[in-house]
Amino acid sequence: MLIVFQRNAHSEGTRSWNRDGPQAIHASYSGAPFQSLLLSWNTHSIPKEPLNFFVQVRESNKDWSEELPVATWGQSLRQGFKERLGSLSIDIDVVHSDSPVNDFKVLVRGPVGELRRLTVAQKIARTDDSSEILPGAVVDLGVPERSQRTIDSEHSHRFCSPTSVSMVLQYLGLSCDARNFPPYVYDQAQDVYGNWSLNVAYAGALGFDASAFWLPNLRSVEQLIAGGLPVIVSHKFAEGQLPESPLTKTAGHLLVIRGFTAQGDVIVNDPAADPRKGESVRRVYPRASFAKTWSGLCYLIHPSMS
Repeated sequence: MLIVFQRNAHSEGTRSWNRDGPQAIHASYSGAPFQSLLLSWNTHSIPKEPLNFFVQVRESNKDWSEELPVATWGQSLRQGFKERLGSLSIDIDVVHSDSPVNDFKVLVRGPVGELRRLTVAQKIARTDDSSEILPGAVVDLGVPERSQRTIDSEHSHRFCSPTSVSMVLQYLGLSCDARNFPPYVYDQAQDVYGNWSLNVAYAGALGFDASAFWLPNLRSVEQLIAGGLPVIVSHKFAEGQLPESPLTKTAGHLLVIRGFTAQGDVIVNDPAADPRKGESVRRVYPRASFAKTWSGLCYLIHPSMS
């Protein structure tokens, strides 16, 4: 489930957050039990003074947990955390509770006037995929092809996430250079470029609505593709599981789904491909194989609705 909070919740399905003064807000929700949460936020720009995000959770008839730091987002400091407070933990971008909880509360401190959108995703179980392709998803969206390998940096092999974000933003009409993206999504504390929350936060600071969340199956991705929206997804695989990939194996890699074939196979832009070696960024991966390697995680970026 994806829960969206906005300053003025005019859109259907959105909620308002509560002010705790000029430098703090909180957003809360009660519902079905869950164990994992993922935060995304969109700001008007990257704030000079950082925003600091915290999460609290509560089991039925129990007190709120301590405040768990989740992320810091600002011009001078951008980071996720690896911490544990009792049964609650954060691993860079995903908050996890050892036991099911019913309520969560997100607290934000700092220049909260910069914040325009906050989303909280609950991890959902994978479900069986459809045996028939959604007719509107049989399309190949014209997402520009970009390779992380051609970025002149010793860290280019780690740039799959920002390169994927740059491809989608270019498709959506923003003139941008993939080389400029890695510094703005770099997690300074965890030394990674693939912090999911920081990647969508940068897209949000460039004027788009962006969020990271989990989907149950590829049919859910088809629905977004049919609406004209490419989807950035995370997957991982062992050697031999996806021989069509330019990677032999990966513990975590992001790419762009740009469409589906009439047979339901997945058309992607894979930034790991190196055109200098004759490898094509645009590739087609067998649906059955890709469904097994995909984690369910996606980034969705679209023009701002707020």
